[in-house]
Amino acid sequence: MDRKTLEYMEERATKARGIVNRIERLLDQVEQVKRARGVMDLYTRHKTIRLEMKYNELAENNYTTEVVAAINNAFVNVTLAEIRHLEQELAEL
Repeated sequence: MDRKTLEYMEERATKARGIVNRIERLLDQVEQVKRARGVMDLYTRHKTIRLEMKYNELAENNYTTEVVAAINNAFVNVTLAEIRHLEQELAEL
């Protein structure tokens, strides 16, 4: 194996490790969001909005619960789409 081939393989391996690490971080974030309960803070440039779901055993069916569920679902869906994209990129290496 010549030097050029070795450098090429090393570059691909480094890129692949970066992609795998990114996938692992995203999967961890998805799991954290799925386990999250109670409070969600939305940070904007001018104001922080705190959404609190108050419930005992079952979530109340109210505006706040629906907003938090919609945000969680959107986050999970977009993140899983990014993971699929990264897995495809990894396969192409």
